[in-house]
Amino acid sequence: MTIHSVVIQKLLTTNAHIGRQVATHHFKQFTYGFRNRQSIIDSDKTLICLRNALNFLSCLSRDPSSSFLFINTNPLFQPIIDEMTSRVTSLIPERASSLWKMRGFLTNSCSPKKFRSRHKKLVFAPTKMPDCVVIFDTERKSSVFLEAERLGIPIVALVDSSMPWEYYKKVTYPIPANDSVQFVYLICNMITKCLMLEKKKDGAKGPGKKATIKDRVESTSESEGSASDEVLVVPYENLAPMSCADVAESKQLLDKLVVVKYNGALGKNMSFGGPKSLIEVKNGSTPLDLIVNQIQSLNSKYGCNIPLLLMNPKNTHNDIVKALEKYSTLDVDIHPFEQGEHTQHESFVSEGCEDKWIILWLQSPIAERSHHCFIFLCKGNLLNMALISFP
Repeated sequence: MTIHSVVIQKLLTTNAHIGRQVATHHFKQFTYGFRNRQSIIDSDKTLICLRNALNFLSCLSRDPSSSFLFINTNPLFQPIIDEMTSRVTSLIPERASSLWKMRGFLTNSCSPKKFRSRHKKLVFAPTKMPDCVVIFDTERKSSVFLEAERLGIPIVALVDSSMPWEYYKKVTYPIPANDSVQFVYLICNMITKCLMLEKKKDGAKGPGKKATIKDRVESTSESEGSASDEVLVVPYENLAPMSCADVAESKQLLDKLVVVKYNGALGKNMSFGGPKSLIEVKNGSTPLDLIVNQIQSLNSKYGCNIPLLLMNPKNTHNDIVKALEKYSTLDVDIHPFEQGEHTQHESFVSEGCEDKWIILWLQSPIAERSHHCFIFLCKGNLLNMALISFP
């Protein structure tokens, strides 16, 4: 028996798969169906959600200043919650708390401090704002969802099949399961072990090696920066040849190739007034430079002549033509075409080839942004046609 089967069997023994008689529409993704008028929850999906929630709590506990608030008003769960809170607090003081007896004490965080100073024996809420709220009986905690959402505090909660959508969408890490005493005991035990394991890992590193979240973010950004500086750039001349062993056959295939580039997108959303194909990517190179260099590399390696057709609307045609001046010394056959308001006919003969290419622009009279381009290849008495549509 695998570990997965053992865990699923443990979930089944806690009755975590038994839902209620009512299953809301958003909860059906976690259910198998109905049996004896009760919804059956998928234990595999419960296990996945439980792992995600425990992983979040473990990652959050790595920060020494983080704190958790466990909320429960069900008397059956209270001894389990108190034992879990005491064990976690014994390891890390003020890390966990289950002091929540009255609504409004999250948004009014200053009230517990004033109230505790006057009534030391009456405690209704913790004085420190929690970094995460864990809710065990969700059907009685409507005010907690509203307060945590307003404060931006992530919520880990047990959800059942009858939970309304307006409260379910506020849960950051939902755990679909039946809120039985056995399952609550199981999840409390798992939360305690996760926090103890993270505490043990931090203790093994030593007191001088603990890092905060800010230090981890800075180290991650430095490693990403060093990795970006070590990017290997291979020249086009050193690229591996095509898989075709016969160079003559490769040349014959490349002679039939035509590269069509549509330059209709402007870079206004990137604070650039011209077309996006002229935006510098890296080391002063633009996407158009990369295309031209690739075509030149193929032409020089296989002795072919691949034409490049640039389909330009009116708003980008002048900029593209001006940028093509720097490619005049290259062995690349570039043909820019401008799209007009009406049907437009253009033709050219590729250098070193007897074939004639005919470009026919069509613009839909109904939709101004619907453009179609017909490309005709005239070779002897044969006429091959290709249709390219640009939405």
